[in-house]
Amino acid sequence: IVDRDDTTIMKTIQKYDQDGTIVIVDLQGGRSLVNSRAMAKADLVMLVTRPMVLDTDTVQDAREVIELEEEALGRQIARSFVVTQTSHVVSKEERQVLKFLNEKSGEDVIIPYLSRRVHYSALHARGGGLRDLPEHSSLGNAISEVSRFADAIYSRLVNVLQSNEEAA
Repeated sequence: IVDRDDTTIMKTIQKYDQDGTIVIVDLQGGRSLVNSRAMAKADLVMLVTRPMVLDTDTVQDAREVIELEEEALGRQIARSFVVTQTSHVVSKEERQVLKFLNEKSGEDVIIPYLSRRVHYSALHARGGGLRDLPEHSSLGNAISEVSRFADAIYSRLVNVLQSNEEAA
């Protein structure tokens, strides 16, 4: 969903949220009315962070908004962390953040992490899909990583939808 603001987010989500349809909304930041409304409606919230202390503060804001929504709704909101732009050679700061996310936060972390790749930057610049990029020796690795990442998200969505059906 590209067009989003406080007045249209719910109408837009409801327009596309039909049986079997997956609605993906990319929202910036953590504390806003738009985010709060979208999170309340979501089957799964993905909290995207880079493995940097600065980014985890923003994710913490989003977690707090989710917890407020859960309290207001009287139900859990499924959520997972997505770690992006990881280095191939992991720094001390990245190790600390990843250790916190994986071991101490109690949150679900999607693996594989999305590494910092030239291919992903090229996609943002060019548009299209990974398979549309010019051939490169590591393009297969990028496609494999994204494929495993998509499988991990899909399995979480299946679990959430099955849990929702059992609760109904």
